[in-house]
Amino acid sequence: MKKVFFVLSLLFFIAETGCNKGDHQSLTTKSAIQAVTDDPSIATLTGTWKVVSYENYSDSSALIRSELSSTVNGKDIVLTFGGNLSGGGLTGHTLINEVNGTYQVGHEKGGNTGTNPNSAASRNVKVFFSATKAGVGPAGSPDQQWEGNIWNLDEASNYVVNSKYLRIFYANNSKSITFVKL
Repeated sequence: MKKVFFVLSLLFFIAETGCNKGDHQSLTTKSAIQAVTDDPSIATLTGTWKVVSYENYSDSSALIRSELSSTVNGKDIVLTFGGNLSGGGLTGHTLINEVNGTYQVGHEKGGNTGTNPNSAASRNVKVFFSATKAGVGPAGSPDQQWEGNIWNLDEASNYVVNSKYLRIFYANNSKSITFVKL
């Protein structure tokens, strides 16, 4: 009985420490993409937003950083949009890079819907994004995937926003980046 208890305890310890090792690098892929509904009464992107997921509508998947491991060296991807109805400045940081830029928004709906059925309800956006890219993690690592996806903002075409979420579409609206308002 003591041997069984010891083996079970050892297995539990290995499983527990194995799951916690490198938590800051854990990413999960979900097969369902959560909808974000546009609130037309919100006229600007002004505010501070944190990246919570990247969506791919071609295969209906979402790349999500777990809540327990949402930072690397105390940072996550956070952007602050300043400005007015037509756009403004953009500042913030990725996992290791400081970023800045500008953005322009339009209030007309739609555009190329690509493979995303919800993009017809979106509004137009253009992001001009710059930073010195220092890179993150070894090639193919979860941190590199998480950091690398944010640079797709340069391809931004449309967005939806409400009081809690901002979703920016790119790649002919077949992919998106979702932010939560801080």
